[in-house]
Amino acid sequence: MVGDFNEVLCGDDKFRGRQINTNRAFDFKACLDSCSFVDLGFAGPKFTWSNRRQITDLILERIDRCFANPLWRILYPEAAVTHLPRTFSDHHPDLIELSRPNVNNLNKPFQFQTMWLMHPNFPRLVKDAWFENNPLPSAVSNFTERAKKWKHEVFGNLFARKRKVLARLSGAQKALANRPNEFLVGLEKQLLDEYSSILLQEEEYWALKSRLNAATYGDRNTSYFHISTVIRRPRNKIRCIKDGRGEWIANEEGVKKHILAGFEALYTTGLDMAPISSSISQFSCCYFTEEDQDWIGRVVTEEDVRNGLWTLKPFKAPGPDGLDAGSFQCFWSKVGRSVCSVVILPLIVELSLNT
Repeated sequence: MVGDFNEVLCGDDKFRGRQINTNRAFDFKACLDSCSFVDLGFAGPKFTWSNRRQITDLILERIDRCFANPLWRILYPEAAVTHLPRTFSDHHPDLIELSRPNVNNLNKPFQFQTMWLMHPNFPRLVKDAWFENNPLPSAVSNFTERAKKWKHEVFGNLFARKRKVLARLSGAQKALANRPNEFLVGLEKQLLDEYSSILLQEEEYWALKSRLNAATYGDRNTSYFHISTVIRRPRNKIRCIKDGRGEWIANEEGVKKHILAGFEALYTTGLDMAPISSSISQFSCCYFTEEDQDWIGRVVTEEDVRNGLWTLKPFKAPGPDGLDAGSFQCFWSKVGRSVCSVVILPLIVELSLNT
């Protein structure tokens, strides 16, 4: 649903003029919720209407919007809305693109998938990658390479397997209806068990992508997790960015260069060193007691490393290697020694140098 709704939803949707009518805004929001509408967002100027006055009397509002229900969002996950330049009208035209070509040909980075844990062969893959006395960087690299190969050759595409099982199940049930026999009954049961397993894996897949806690929302909420992922995905994409002069950069290469330049300016300095003007003892602050100092300076144990790892949420924010805390927690008996060696050994060396 697209159009001029002649109503704002919040104070940020308006610049100057009379205060928004909160009752009308709440009614508008209630109507959208009752229809299960989701705002498609936008790129371009924030406001879509102007009274075209001088700056002292200027009023700007966002009253042109694009809404869709979750089913439409699933059908067109890449749909995007752009506010085009306003010319002779007092409204900005809205451009809806149902899909955009993916010009980024970079390979997707590796990421650990929780649905792999449900495959009976996956523990053996971990065991083979993390053989005894293998250093952690080497073990991680070995595991990711093996996991990529295993994903394509063994696990396969989850959705293709689902379609294949459904097609086989349909064929088996048709044959069973025409000529019932023991083999077809057993085949139907086998395919139903396989389909049930795929559904569990699919639920884990969408739960991980939606960044929501599956335990909180119950079992078999695959459609809910799927919708959450589809709605969140466009918000995580940078389609355009505004530079320091207030101009929008829509070209992908231009966006990359602007972000890179921003980080280079942020982390670049002309100073080679910063002199210390006073000793640390002159600072007014609290100090650790001798007991606390002894506890902090003690040798770190494997149990300390394990307890620290278990304080992290298992499947949130994977590292640059694509592994999250949960991937180490699930197979701690196999990976624990290599993880502890990376954490404990440098601390022991530093402690020996300071004593």
